[in-house]
Amino acid sequence: MENFLKLIFILIGFSGHTAQILLLRELLIVFSGNEFSIGIILSSWLLIEAIGSYLSGKLIQKDKNIIRSFILLGSLFFLFFPLSIFLIRIIKIILGISIGEGLGFIEMVYSSFILLFPASFIHGAQFPYSCKVYYQFTNKDVTCINNAYVFITFGVVLSGFFLTYFMIPYFNSFKIVSIIGLIAIFTLIIFLFNQKVSSAGSLSIFLFFLILFYLYLFLNGAEVLQWLSIRKQWKNQKILEYKNSIYSNICVVKYENQYTFFVDGMPKIITPIPDIMFVEEFVHIPLLLHPSPKKILTISGAVGGIINEVLKHPTVEEVSYVEQDPTLLELIQKYPTELTEKELKNEKVKIHYLDGRFFIRQTKEKYDIILSGISNPSDLQSNRFFTEEFFKLIKEKLTEKGIFVLTLPGSLTYLSEELKKLNKVIYDTLKEVFKEVVVLPGDGVNIFLVSDTPDILVLSKEILVSKVKQRKIKAATLLPRHIEYKTNPYFRKWYLTMISEIPFKKNTDFKPTALFFSLSHWNSLFSPYLRKFFDFFETLNFLKLFSVIAAIFIVFILFFHKKLSFFSIPFSITTSGFVGMVFDVSMILAFQSIYGYIYLWIGLLVSFYMLGSACGAYISSQKFSKRKDFVLLELFILFFCIFLILIVGLINYCLEKDINFEIFKWIFLFINFTGGFLVGAEFPLGARIYLNTINSFSKTAGLINACDLFGGFVGGLIASIIFFPIFGIFNTLIFLVIVKIFSAFLVILTK
Repeated sequence: MENFLKLIFILIGFSGHTAQILLLRELLIVFSGNEFSIGIILSSWLLIEAIGSYLSGKLIQKDKNIIRSFILLGSLFFLFFPLSIFLIRIIKIILGISIGEGLGFIEMVYSSFILLFPASFIHGAQFPYSCKVYYQFTNKDVTCINNAYVFITFGVVLSGFFLTYFMIPYFNSFKIVSIIGLIAIFTLIIFLFNQKVSSAGSLSIFLFFLILFYLYLFLNGAEVLQWLSIRKQWKNQKILEYKNSIYSNICVVKYENQYTFFVDGMPKIITPIPDIMFVEEFVHIPLLLHPSPKKILTISGAVGGIINEVLKHPTVEEVSYVEQDPTLLELIQKYPTELTEKELKNEKVKIHYLDGRFFIRQTKEKYDIILSGISNPSDLQSNRFFTEEFFKLIKEKLTEKGIFVLTLPGSLTYLSEELKKLNKVIYDTLKEVFKEVVVLPGDGVNIFLVSDTPDILVLSKEILVSKVKQRKIKAATLLPRHIEYKTNPYFRKWYLTMISEIPFKKNTDFKPTALFFSLSHWNSLFSPYLRKFFDFFETLNFLKLFSVIAAIFIVFILFFHKKLSFFSIPFSITTSGFVGMVFDVSMILAFQSIYGYIYLWIGLLVSFYMLGSACGAYISSQKFSKRKDFVLLELFILFFCIFLILIVGLINYCLEKDINFEIFKWIFLFINFTGGFLVGAEFPLGARIYLNTINSFSKTAGLINACDLFGGFVGGLIASIIFFPIFGIFNTLIFLVIVKIFSAFLVILTK
């Protein structure tokens, strides 16, 4: 029965992580995900899970039927899991908001908290109960906590692997839930029938109806619920396709003869009639400025108009189209229009299914025009296409008279403070790399024309009109009057005057300032009442923050020195959870800066961290037992944080020198495994030591797990939203060192 319990623990970890990922993806569609919404969702899950773990650790002592409650928790988890997915999809209807309308900060916080609460709370509560049930069979209190943690973590590792490569690409969310739920519920039923549980009759009836529901889900109900919820989510829309790829969710909507392809809830491509005015300006103005554009590179979103306009220029010989997600183009080809067929079947068009930045780095070709279809640095992934390092890569891939074109949110009449800052930081970053930067302000979108060739970006109405006639370009809006309007120097002068009052700042891979300004702009649209919050963090000084935290720490020691033995271990576990979360995000950010967003490797990075955590916990439970061992682990984590600063410095040097060693990929995996190993090793040892301090098995299990999750909650909330954009990755890692110095000092002080 002990081995059977370990299987249940693996299933708890597997199902919990699956719920976290699936519900995160579903909420991102509702929230039209940026880094802010990702942080809110992830942090909500971890905070609720921490609350569930802490409260169950306290309440379990009064529970007289542990096994019954343990089985009931597992059953309730699978009752609420599919219900949560359904409710997430209809939450905008409940709130009276249309599918294309954004949600403000407060709405995102309370809706994510409510929708995630049942599954997350129950999953957090399962840990103390897992430990207690294991204790009833083995009568080894510390071993119970260790084994529960190890095998639940191992379940998380398996979930990441199977979910990414065998489930999400092939099954809808309800089908995935039905597969996992059937296995888990059958396992719980077998466990129940092998135990003498009082009041088992009502629980058996509940499990019987639950297994019938999951059989229905597995056989046909998953498809029924899938389309019922989708039709409610996309009310009054004709949904042709709703598909998950490993990168995103794609929904195809048809209105009359027009197709709209939504990616994570946001419209990305419209066919056969795109935003023709923007497309013509975006394509024709830079191509007309070039004397003879032959090789064109388009990055993301070019099908459905942009490629068609490029091909109107008779000098064009080749169009390289880079799109990361093959599923998007598969669906576009599945629902073709005359426009998309003409584009994708043209022999001049070469399609590359790669991350745009990775393609730029590895290609040996040079291009006359490079068009970037990524329009806003709203998350860490998209920010990589707006950094100084990326612009330097672009510069190397341009021909002598080459032009690079990108866009940002903007306006022709008014720029808010947030838009000024966002536009200015990208403008300043471009000026650091290129000699010529010209901005064409527009209604909703500002077009940036960039080149390193003097005088090539001369916006003359006469020259542009003559080239339109010379190349015999047929366009809907590119008339002499519109060209004169678009190239009017007044608008460019007005734009430069507006942004000139903003201080100089650069956007880099390891200090994504533009990300913060993008989030600030988003906040000004949907949650303007939080403007002071963003203003405060924008002016936050690293040294002041350090001074405040140091002062709080000193006061804490002075006033609570007699109770430090009760606080030191939970505090250390909390800081390690914080360090682990920030470290994980840091490594993903650094990896993407070199290799681009390669989903396989991102999944491996996360899996290796969790695998290291499981291995660290297992070895720690077998080898370590004393407080001095915990002190050594604290010091190892401290030195590891210092080592990370050196590693990131080396990566930054390689980026500047364009050194790209393939072996770095494997070094990343090793570093992630090591980081997970050290953080994971602290958990069982901390539980063992704290158990000796308070002599309460269930409270220890609940509290230590809650501290670990709470640290992850804080790290997930502030790392990518505040620390990286404001302080940069180096200062963030220095902050981790400071945190672990305080933590180690506290443990040593109470030795």
